[in-house]
Amino acid sequence: MLGRLCRRREVWGGMGSGRWFSLAADVIPGETSTSGSFPSSGEVESLKKRLKISEHEVGSIHARMGEEIKLEKSQLRDMLGSMEKRGNVGENMDLLKEFGFTSGDQKSLLMRSPVVFTEGREKLEKFWGHFVKEFNFDDKQLKYMVLFQPRVLEFDLEREVIPSLNAFLDMGFSKDQTKKIVLNYPHGLETFGETLEPMLEVFRGGGFSKNDFVELVSEVPNVVKGTVEDKKMLIKELMANGLSQEETRVLLTECESLSTESYEDNLLPKFQFLEDMGLSKLIIIHKIIKKAGLSFSRVRLETMKESFRCLISLGISQDMYKEMVCRSPFILGQGPQGLREKIDFTTEVMKRKVDEIARWSPYLTYSLERRIMYRAAIKLSTGEDLTGLSLRNFMLQSHVKFCRRYKKDHIDRLTEWWQGLTKKEKWEAVEKQKFMEG
Repeated sequence: MLGRLCRRREVWGGMGSGRWFSLAADVIPGETSTSGSFPSSGEVESLKKRLKISEHEVGSIHARMGEEIKLEKSQLRDMLGSMEKRGNVGENMDLLKEFGFTSGDQKSLLMRSPVVFTEGREKLEKFWGHFVKEFNFDDKQLKYMVLFQPRVLEFDLEREVIPSLNAFLDMGFSKDQTKKIVLNYPHGLETFGETLEPMLEVFRGGGFSKNDFVELVSEVPNVVKGTVEDKKMLIKELMANGLSQEETRVLLTECESLSTESYEDNLLPKFQFLEDMGLSKLIIIHKIIKKAGLSFSRVRLETMKESFRCLISLGISQDMYKEMVCRSPFILGQGPQGLREKIDFTTEVMKRKVDEIARWSPYLTYSLERRIMYRAAIKLSTGEDLTGLSLRNFMLQSHVKFCRRYKKDHIDRLTEWWQGLTKKEKWEAVEKQKFMEG
């Protein structure tokens, strides 16, 4: 059942990168980034309120943090100078180093959760030991979890963390399944003990048995993100639009975007935008969300609106727009500048009509330089023209199949020449049909 889960994670235009850290790739594949930067003045004020140490400790901490964590003196002075006593900073720096945290890791922790440096050493050791002993975490996995969400070290082990972990075990999750969920969503360790059972009851209303729910969350841990009320609103909305319990269960199982993202904050505003275009919720769900998967939830609403306005300005009617997004919902995340360039090139240089693009909207999801202009250059440089060309066939063929009909040495020479050009030079080369000499 879960083998069919939507797993499309295409990169959509207009999105910023997430705040991940360098070791994540070894723990949860595909997630990499770098440590945080120095705090702003506003962040410093926030840090002052949270981290409290005595004035007499400031000198030694200045020296050690300046040397090991590379904080500037002015930052240290602002951050630590006027704080009351909570004197575990030096001990915790030693302990974190024992756990494998580099100076860069500690700096990131200090910027995002400075209270970690003032928690008692015994609390940190006990927290670390529980995950190692009871759930077989290794240091690298724990380090990843803490850097992903430093506040987990602030949670109360006995009153929050252990009840949250036990809630999964009591519901029938294995320790390995629980571990996977925690690594994906450590934020919930503060509240799972109170929210997991009510979450199950909400999903029961959507046709899930207890085993269905366990299987879904084990496969897609982020299902447990968000509030119980938000999930209740989503399921109520789906069933109000004519879906049976069984249809709701299948949809939430197959479409990760629906079951993991906030309905009220993320999905509902986009539903409303598309409904204003004349699409019903059922069409949006089955024609757009089921195709796009998580990408639908990740694209910004403003990008969707800007892209719509851009396409309308280029001669695409609202009715055509509806057909286009149903056929290829990924164009919702294409930025207006990219859309305009692709349509301008196709109409002005390739001499095609906007209607042709609208009839096969996936065309707009391909790269202008690497796919559209490059293939136009291959055809024109070998004496072919673009008249009567099917845009669908022009794009869908693999690179190997597309190039097979042309001489390999010509393709190799053209590719080498092409890669040295700017976008503007490529555009002009195709427009004027002036390619490499010889």
